[in-house]
Amino acid sequence: MSLVWQFVMSDGNDRFDHLIEFAVQTLLTGTGDLRRSIYQMALGWPDATALELIAALTLATGSVEAIFGDAQHAARINQAWRMAAILGTDLYMMQFMGLPHHSARDFQTYWDHYDRFFAPDPAP
Repeated sequence: MSLVWQFVMSDGNDRFDHLIEFAVQTLLTGTGDLRRSIYQMALGWPDATALELIAALTLATGSVEAIFGDAQHAARINQAWRMAAILGTDLYMMQFMGLPHHSARDFQTYWDHYDRFFAPDPAP
């Protein structure tokens, strides 16, 4: 077991465990828009730190890739790696712009007002 997984497994952080579980389930079901699922993560755990969201998605993606790295899951895995990178970029942009950038709630605000890539489509 890697040092990272030893930390995660012994951390006792239920919120982080739930974030990882949500991300793994999202990746394995292969249903729905991954961007909207990430927005739902932020909505479901608004007090999670921004880095928790990025780490949970990254660890979930790495785990799914290690266990199910077959052609059936390849496109979804590649998309998840891309989403994790975009989350990191969004976090940097929030900081660069002088916006709050510490929580999942801050991601929601950024997505709703500045960069709609992860935000749901507006209601008609």
